[in-house]
Amino acid sequence: MQRVQVLHPSQVPPLHNARQMNSSAYWPPVQTIGAKKTPRSRSPPEDVKLSDFEMMDGQGGRSLGKGSFGVVRRIRRKGTDDVYALKTMQKAEVVNGQLVEQVEREIQVQRTLKHENVLRLYRHFEDEDTVYLLLEYCAKGELYQLLRTQKGRKFSEQTSKHFFVQLVRGLKYLHSHQIVHRDLKPENLLVTHDDVLKIGDFGWCAATNVLRTTFCGTMDYLAPEMIQGSGHNHTLDIWSVGILLYEMMVGRPPFQSTNHTMLIDRILKIAIFFPPGLPPLVVDLVRRLLKRVAASDEVAAVGDKHNQIYQTLLSELSLESIQHTPRAYP
Repeated sequence: MQRVQVLHPSQVPPLHNARQMNSSAYWPPVQTIGAKKTPRSRSPPEDVKLSDFEMMDGQGGRSLGKGSFGVVRRIRRKGTDDVYALKTMQKAEVVNGQLVEQVEREIQVQRTLKHENVLRLYRHFEDEDTVYLLLEYCAKGELYQLLRTQKGRKFSEQTSKHFFVQLVRGLKYLHSHQIVHRDLKPENLLVTHDDVLKIGDFGWCAATNVLRTTFCGTMDYLAPEMIQGSGHNHTLDIWSVGILLYEMMVGRPPFQSTNHTMLIDRILKIAIFFPPGLPPLVVDLVRRLLKRVAASDEVAAVGDKHNQIYQTLLSELSLESIQHTPRAYP
């Protein structure tokens, strides 16, 4: 079923400058779907130009994906084996869609982020008609497409845990830099050839140091506080993490409905059906992630428990006991 995107211009103040941080642990690959073993590309030099790259996959380049106002193609830096993704946006379409602030925010925020589970934006270029974003290349594409190729459109418990762990680590990094994503969904999560998950598409992100009331996101992932307009901060992303865990294990979002009125009613009532056979620990974790924020004056109080939420997730998944090899990230 095609997802319905709620499109409203984002109007939020500039974010604080985010400091850079070393990468998270590298988790061993899990078999999902085949992809060519493309080496991880190096960061391009500061003085790199758009003319230093060439399209791959023939004339014009094969499209890796197309959004509401952008096309992504695979490119290579000339004279090297370094492969990147180039997101191309026509300025006229961005202006007509009232998305100028969204694009500016995406560039401003993503350019400062450096974490293994967050998609890198290396550079941006522009000419009279077009804006170009030079992004990290993820050979396996969207998590959404990977889910669609699996039997029942769901992952095994092992694969779900593998991606969930990386999502939590990437999200913890964003929240520690006072950034709330606000549109987490499988379409905005990318996967490399060695199954490293990357959080991408920061068009709806905002600062978490103040309460937000902008209405944005995707219908299946809207939290009660977003629908009711009671105010939100990082708790919005924590809700989406619960939706994603359920979808990876079950094959669909928990409140899914073709009737928007029924969908909203299910979300507000948090009416979740857990299929028989779903691991009890997963059921318990989803229930605790999908909790209502009762009122706007309580959101700040929830923020005080922010680190406790992540520590609970990490300890319950026994992540600290998993052996891993630290990986340098340029």
